[in-house]
Amino acid sequence: MDASEQISEQTAELVLRKAIELLCAHAGFLEVDSRAVNLLARLTASKLTEFGRNCKISNVRRIRGQETAFTIYLSTASSS
Repeated sequence: MDASEQISEQTAELVLRKAIELLCAHAGFLEVDSRAVNLLARLTASKLTEFGRNCKISNVRRIRGQETAFTIYLSTASSS
C-alpha cells in the first residue's frame, strides 16, 4: 500500500471509535462513555500497530530464512 492508498490518522481514529461503539451496542450496552470508547480505541490502535510491526518483521525474517516472531506461537498451538 503506498501513501496515496492510506487513510489519515484522524479518519482511522474516527472509524475505530465508531466500530467500538457498534460492538458495545451489539454486546447490549445502551450507552457508552466517550472516555471509555477513546481508551478502547487507543488500546486497539496500539495493539494493531504492534501486530502490523511484528508481521513486517516476521516477513523480513522469513525472506532471509530466519526464525519469525510467530514460530513460538505456531509450535505451542500445534502441540496442544
